[in-house]
Amino acid sequence: MDFIRRNTNIPVPRVLDVFKYDGMTHILQEFIDGDLLVDIWSTLDLDARQQCMQQLKGYLDELRSLSPPHPGRVEAVDGGCCLDDKIWAGGWGPFDNVDDFNNFFGYDVFCSDPIRYPQIQEPLRKIAGRKWKTVFSHGDLGPHNILWKNGRIVAIIDWECAGWLPEYWDYTRSYFGSIRFSPGWWEMFQEIAVQYPDELEVENCIPLYVTRLF
Repeated sequence: MDFIRRNTNIPVPRVLDVFKYDGMTHILQEFIDGDLLVDIWSTLDLDARQQCMQQLKGYLDELRSLSPPHPGRVEAVDGGCCLDDKIWAGGWGPFDNVDDFNNFFGYDVFCSDPIRYPQIQEPLRKIAGRKWKTVFSHGDLGPHNILWKNGRIVAIIDWECAGWLPEYWDYTRSYFGSIRFSPGWWEMFQEIAVQYPDELEVENCIPLYVTRLF
């Protein structure tokens, strides 16, 4: 969060202290008064929702404009492993390039065995040969991590999944983080985000096979 505060205008809580307790690292941060968008999204009128999305677009543009220290490399802000317990317990990576990152999720295995993994073949064909940049990404962006008060975003929180990630990552993660909980959010988010529908189609297929792969 300190990195975001130093390099962007995105509102984030101030980090007050970092300490270890019972073998785990904890962060003490300032309290910011506001409502989680996931709790109030259904009560906002169209104008408020559009204002929210335009503010969010500006913040996304700021994130994507940051220059990575190692272009193409997938890594946390400190150059270490990435975190997302919803995907993999503990850290994963870093990766020298996005292809290695994708292969961590089994893309190479899926491609090598079309008989065993038939439904993902056409989605994989659509993205074959693409080269992706790495951009700074929140990693879990959605209404569950945005605080709203008096007609504006007052904080974007929970940056533990952030890092230099494939350019499509915030787009696909926002889908999985919001589609079930905030009706209408995803449709409006697509209007302000750089879209990666083919990459999302691939990720939607992965749960069909993940139990077989691991």
